[in-house]
Amino acid sequence: MEKLEEAPIIEKASQFYWNAMAALSTERPPSFGGGLQPIPLTSIIAYADFLGMTRREADYLVRVIRNVDAYRCNRSAEKAKKRADKAARKDQSSPHK
Repeated sequence: MEKLEEAPIIEKASQFYWNAMAALSTERPPSFGGGLQPIPLTSIIAYADFLGMTRREADYLVRVIRNVDAYRCNRSAEKAKKRADKAARKDQSSPHK
């Protein structure tokens, strides 16, 4: 419960984009150990079309989602690399039989 109380409050204006990000995150292609794959542009455009967004609104949605997604993918790749490096160090330090 403490973590939830410490969570940042998302402003109403940003809630739409957080909800869109959550919905579009399910559109990621499978990843094979290298971190998250980016959300396909076609999925973002289909989402905007589904909501009946104007071209201008859709363009802005694409920019927001792609920027947030790039950050998440980069963080995921960094974490995957750290895990791989840690596993490699562990393998090197253990004696072979």
